[in-house]
Amino acid sequence: MTLLIVVLIISAISIGTSIPVALSNHIPISQVFYDFSSCLVFIGVSCELLLLLFRFIFKHKFNPNSKLFYVSKAEVRFYEKTKIRFWKKIIPDLGFLVGFKKQLTKVEVHNSQFYKRFLFENVNAAYLHFFTFLISPTFFVFLTKTFYLSIGIPCMLISFLLNLLPALLQRYLRPRLLALYNLTCKREQASQNLQPQAAIA
Repeated sequence: MTLLIVVLIISAISIGTSIPVALSNHIPISQVFYDFSSCLVFIGVSCELLLLLFRFIFKHKFNPNSKLFYVSKAEVRFYEKTKIRFWKKIIPDLGFLVGFKKQLTKVEVHNSQFYKRFLFENVNAAYLHFFTFLISPTFFVFLTKTFYLSIGIPCMLISFLLNLLPALLQRYLRPRLLALYNLTCKREQASQNLQPQAAIA
């Protein structure tokens, strides 16, 4: 909710400062709303397309322990220096959009498949948001040059809040999730090894 309010404030400031610029350059006010909405739509569509792409790429033979998804301790310490424990509270949980709920039940806490799915969504979200942020500046190609400063910069700031921050948060959480996944895998393996012995007894 907090993040949405911040985005709305940035949007209002962007549009509010763009209208005088448009009038002074004899540009219709409707062009302000068109350019601003076009930038946001571009970011949104890019996000949706990347969502489909990365979910397809990582769908088959997903290995949570792959070096491709490794996050070092130094990187985690860097995120902690940014006070991530404070600002992560404003990042909304959108897992429900892909049919994944993070509420833990007693069964899920001890289920490696739950953590594997959690890691799958974590990896997808991190890559999705990071690359969406990287390609966001492309909307400047479609933006009226007069509004580069009053619309382009605020839209980049919105993309930063909605994409880069969530991407960093996902990477910050990954080592903990991976540790829980590997722990539950070991417990399940140990439990399976003990079952034959119990049957003989």
